[in-house]
Amino acid sequence: MRFPASSTSTARPSCTSPARGAVARIRSTGALVYGQAPLVAHVNDDARTWGALWRAELAVGAVPYYMFVERDTGPYEYFKVPLARAHDIFRSAYLTLPGLARTVRGPVMSATPGKVVVDGVTETAEGRFFQLRMLQARDPRLVGRPFQAHYSESAAWLDELRPAHDTPSDIAAALRGVPRQPTGDGPDPSAGHGRGRSRRAPLPSGPTRTRPAGRAGASGTA
Repeated sequence: MRFPASSTSTARPSCTSPARGAVARIRSTGALVYGQAPLVAHVNDDARTWGALWRAELAVGAVPYYMFVERDTGPYEYFKVPLARAHDIFRSAYLTLPGLARTVRGPVMSATPGKVVVDGVTETAEGRFFQLRMLQARDPRLVGRPFQAHYSESAAWLDELRPAHDTPSDIAAALRGVPRQPTGDGPDPSAGHGRGRSRRAPLPSGPTRTRPAGRAGASGTA
């Protein structure tokens, strides 16, 4: 069984006759088609656009899959969307969907330690926090694990967040880019994995960062 993923940022491409025909031909082979796209300021940064996109994907037989957070490539300052706003857009669009389209997940960052989703915002006696979760991870033990980071109106990526003080030590180490120590019960799953197209891991001391020249990749991928 094949699982191709399509990437369109608005509903219009999915609604054209050629697009519908192409998806139908792919699905006729027995394949499943998943839809994903980056959230891009000045292009699709509103809930109405995303709700229409996911409903259009469902209408042609594709499975709504990911809303990705834009990486810092090209004119990033113009196209970035802060995580707080990204979550508001996702939630507002998600609430308009029928049940079959609620397979979508987001906003998701394809970062160095793995895919991290912003599940929500919570209020505690210590302040506001983002609720985060590892959807995928280089270390399989971290998959599905929740953690928190201090809320920020301006942070647009994982390395701009400050993890909560009670973040589990193994997750905190992954966020800092520290490989886990082998336990002797099997190969280290993080060994041999370069950073590739992912952005650098966050530093707990704050949002200071540099941008190496020639960074590749414009948006998240499955």
